[in-house]
Amino acid sequence: MNKFSSRTISAIAVVAALGMAAPSIATAAPKTPKAPTTSTTLSPFHQAMKAWHVAIAQYHQARLNILITFKVTMSTARTTLATALATATTKVQRTAAHVAYKATLVQAKATRHASLTTLGAPPVKPTK
Repeated sequence: MNKFSSRTISAIAVVAALGMAAPSIATAAPKTPKAPTTSTTLSPFHQAMKAWHVAIAQYHQARLNILITFKVTMSTARTTLATALATATTKVQRTAAHVAYKATLVQAKATRHASLTTLGAPPVKPTK
């Protein structure tokens, strides 16, 4: 019984101590953020870097759109080929399905190549 009462008293003492310390911690004044000490005007190099970041992001987005369009076209072509082969009953129909698939493949590759050529090279990163 003695151990139980000493444990209970110890637990109550810990809870009381935490209860007394918690309000003082919670009411501590928040730290105010320091004002930046640097100038807000950017050097010409930093301005060029910001412009380059915008330009490279636009370039990557345009390139991504071209590649997504190509992948969607190829996926559609494969689905069309699979459907045509599933419904084909003669060798001529299967051959025609493969020819149509290959024509779509060639057209998609040509479109992708032309789009990437039109997009051009990525923007050149400025140097100091």
